[in-house]
Amino acid sequence: MWQGPVGAHGLGRAGRLLEECHRIAIEEAEPRQHLSLTRAWFEIERGDAVSALAAVDSAAHVFGPHTRAGDHTPHLLGRLLRFRWPREARDRIEAWRRVLNDRGRRQG
Repeated sequence: MWQGPVGAHGLGRAGRLLEECHRIAIEEAEPRQHLSLTRAWFEIERGDAVSALAAVDSAAHVFGPHTRAGDHTPHLLGRLLRFRWPREARDRIEAWRRVLNDRGRRQG
């Protein structure tokens, strides 16, 4: 969602678009989770690991149990892990991704 504006117009434009998205009432859990992960991506790109991890934590609680998530969430978490994170934050993201991937293997 925000990758295009970041490349073409910088973080300022991406931030404004993200704020517009947050003003929309999103009822479905999966888009809400993806929006939180997009927020995490934006914040870590800005260098704000604390806000980025808060957004990841928000995404993790959208469905209730950490074992439930949108279909693309493990992939999005993998992409987030490409960024430089403090060790504790990286460990938490990796742990959540592992739970989701293990769940997928058991169901598949």
